[in-house]
Amino acid sequence: MNSILTWTVDTKSKNIIVEQPSDKELNQSTANYYFLSFFTKVIYLVAIALVLSSDLATAQQIIVKPMLHSIGYRVQMPLGYDADSTAFTEVRYRALGQDWQPGFPAARLAIGEFWGSLFQLVTATDYELEVSMVDSFPVFEKVILTAATTTLAVPNVQSSGNLKWVSPNGIGSVYSETSPGNLQTLFASGLPCGTTVLMKGGNYTLDNLNLQLNTDCAETKPITIMAAPGESPVFDGGSYEQYTWTQGTGDTSIWWTNLPADLEFNALCLVDGERMYPYAFLTPPIDPTYPSLWTLGFDLPGYYRNKQNQVFIKTLDKKNINDSEVIFSKRFNCLTINGNNKNVHLRIKGIHFKYYGRVCVARIF
Repeated sequence: MNSILTWTVDTKSKNIIVEQPSDKELNQSTANYYFLSFFTKVIYLVAIALVLSSDLATAQQIIVKPMLHSIGYRVQMPLGYDADSTAFTEVRYRALGQDWQPGFPAARLAIGEFWGSLFQLVTATDYELEVSMVDSFPVFEKVILTAATTTLAVPNVQSSGNLKWVSPNGIGSVYSETSPGNLQTLFASGLPCGTTVLMKGGNYTLDNLNLQLNTDCAETKPITIMAAPGESPVFDGGSYEQYTWTQGTGDTSIWWTNLPADLEFNALCLVDGERMYPYAFLTPPIDPTYPSLWTLGFDLPGYYRNKQNQVFIKTLDKKNINDSEVIFSKRFNCLTINGNNKNVHLRIKGIHFKYYGRVCVARIF
């Protein structure tokens, strides 16, 4: 099943909410994504706090933002609450009428606030969210916040207006179906309101693609970038170079090789389609129990890369890496969208991406 990677952006406030697919889906290298309207109405629901301590004021609230396959939420705490920063959250959620499932704990990303997300949800579905705020100092206190919302329906994005055709090997300035142009050249020339870019199938080995939005575009004249009918365009950031791997001496289940210097340092690494965990240390720095590639301290197959561009890999089954397909991310970022403080309706549909060191969109402003 394809996932949908969605960004909803307000270029004036520079707010962005990103939905990230699972590692498994990233490894399968398929993720359809849609850019919804820059001015899709944010659905905020403020939940009522159920306070389990008589000494705690009912000032906590939760704000939720539904997307297609995710729900973002923010827990706001009253001024002075949890002054020692020891509070934590417990999260669970469910589709309406279904069993509860555990969610990832929210992270403290701002003073007085916890932020979190629910992933791999079904579109156009009612969900319930429960966040428990737990604080143990100076006394044990627990607050349960609840909210309900509905994930968005998949938008109907169709080609219209001024059509521009591109292909992986396109050249020239005609941009027709029979004479497609180059995507990077087209973006550099600017996209007027009402333009639809139709992408032919194939691998687009692009990085740091830049799109400038210089004019306000109403919802009736959006900029649309989409796969041409029956086509499957792919943004490919992978490096498929073959390497000779040398067996380690201290730990013979570790294999290492030298990488080209032009590979981004924090490269994504996959072995036979399985994503490797990026360990911070080859061996434990001080404490022998500290997680490292040597110990596979997180019980995950992984890799370690040093400043000399040497990379070390160890899998759970301790296999010879020379017998495996190893892919690194050759490119770090895929696309940068510069909003330039304009009100633009931008829609992107049906494009796949794979093997980028980061999420496909680097930043939007």
